[in-house]
Parts: sequence; C-alpha cells; structure tokens
Amino acid sequence: MGLFTTKSRTEGATEPAKLLIVDHEKVERIFAELQSSESVAERQGLVAQLDYELTRHTDIEEAVLYPFVRTHLSGGVPLVSEANEEHDEAKQLLAKVVVLDPSTDAFDSALKDLQKAVEHHVKEEESEMFPKMAEQMTEDDLEALRDELEVAKLEETAAATGTPARGLRSGGREKPRGTRSTGPSSRKRDASVWVQPHHTGDGRWQVRRDNATRASRVFDTQGDAEQFGRQLAKREKVEFVLTGRDGSIREKNSYGNDPRSTPG
Repeated sequence: MGLFTTKSRTEGATEPAKLLIVDHEKVERIFAELQSSESVAERQGLVAQLDYELTRHTDIEEAVLYPFVRTHLSGGVPLVSEANEEHDEAKQLLAKVVVLDPSTDAFDSALKDLQKAVEHHVKEEESEMFPKMAEQMTEDDLEALRDELEVAKLEETAAATGTPARGLRSGGREKPRGTRSTGPSSRKRDASVWVQPHHTGDGRWQVRRDNATRASRVFDTQGDAEQFGRQLAKREKVEFVLTGRDGSIREKNSYGNDPRSTPG
C-alpha cells in the first residue's frame, strides 16, 4: 500500500491539514476494503463510497484549499497547477472504475491504477504542500483556512443528504483570486446569504453566499429556499437577501449583531 498505513498522519499537522488528512485516511480504508472484499454487491457499495468521498474531497480542495495555497504560499501557483493535473488524472480513472463490473479483471486493473494515482497525489500534498502551509502561513491564515474547509465539508454533506448544514462557522467558499483572507470574524461581517432564481433558468431557486462559486442548495420552490436561507443567515448572523426573477432585490434583513432589519 506504500503511503497508506493504519497509522494516523495527523499528528503534528496544522488544523486545516488534519481535516484533509482525515479524508485521505478514509479513502485509504475504502481501498483496503475493496482489496479484501470478494462480494460483488459489497464491492459495488464500496465503489459508491469511494466515488462520493473522492469527488467530495477534490471539490473541496479545488474550491477552498487550492485558491488559498495559490495566494498565500511562495511557489503556490505551480503547486496548485500540479495538484489540479493529478486531480484530473484521478477523475478520469475514477470514471472508469465506477462503470466497470467489480467481478472482472478490468475492474481490478482500473482500481489499481486509481489507487496508485491517489497515493501519489496524497504523498505530494502531505510531504510538500501541507508542510509549506505550516511554514509560511500565519496562525490567522491557518484559522481562516480551517474555517473555510469546515464550511465546505458541511455544505457538501448537506447537498448529498438533502439536509440543512448546521453549525456553519463562516461565510463564503472561494475567495476571488489575488485576495487574502482576513479571518473568520471579518468574513462573517461582510457576508450575505442570497435567495434567488437558479442561474440555469430551470424555475428552481438557489441559496448562495457572497463570492461562492456555486449555490449552497437548490430548491424546487421559492418558499423552501427562503426558509433554508433565513435559517442559514440567522445561524451565521449575516444579511439575508431575496431577489425576484427580474433580478430586483425584494427583501433585505440583517441577522447580525444589529437587530434592525432593512426590507428591500
């Protein structure tokens, strides 16, 4: 298994790195179970888990970690470029694995190639990217990144299960390139939760944060989107904004420390 062992690698790592290493170790266990399993049905279930965990993890890294590394680390741009190339390779291999019959030699071969690619990528992150984060990022930077990653994990889980994300600690997802995070408290003050027509024009409604690369949730009805959006804004103590289909602002409410609300 090379890099993948039963020993946790979180000891001594920064807090944001620990969150990602936990994901690495989870994927490690799925690979190990796939290797030892002889049941086709069990393998199919494990492949579904592998698909979910790898997709969730790569999405979070691309939306949160890599933009942060690009702007906060010396040499971050080539690091991220290489990491994205490795992600693309893993995605292509994963796409093969999920459609193959788990009882065939072709599946075993494709799974082996995927595991090799993932091992290489994990090794690069844990031996190069994560140590550079510890060396070059300030405590405020690391705290801000940790908060961003926690929010992203909760949002991905909520999207997959169809349940509201609870206990979110900070605002948006990815910062515009070239900007620095200033810590969770300042991001929260500047953040808003928007309820608006889905950008695809399919008649649905989306809940989105400022500067988010995609919607946190998409609902069939405006009422459901409003209910979720208000709960999210209240929980995070930020501004709630409702827009109409014509793009006009229909309502604004502040759920921060200022108890006053501002109807649109």
